Amino acid sequence: MRVFQQPAKAPFVIVMTGKLDAVDPILARQMGADDFVVKTSDMGVLAKAVQKMFSTESSS
Repeated sequence: MRVFQQPAKAPFVIVMTGKLDAVDPILARQMGADDFVVKTSDMGVLAKAVQKMFSTESSS
């Protein structure tokens, strides 16, 4: 009998930073981030980013 392991799913990466340069979200995504949130955002923005990650996972 063979046992097959499913490959581990990559973790979701949300970058949260205080930097406001226009290039930062682009660089973060190029480095593998799934989303980018500025620290000055309210918690609703972060909550939506997390909800988006879970909805993406369940639709895959």
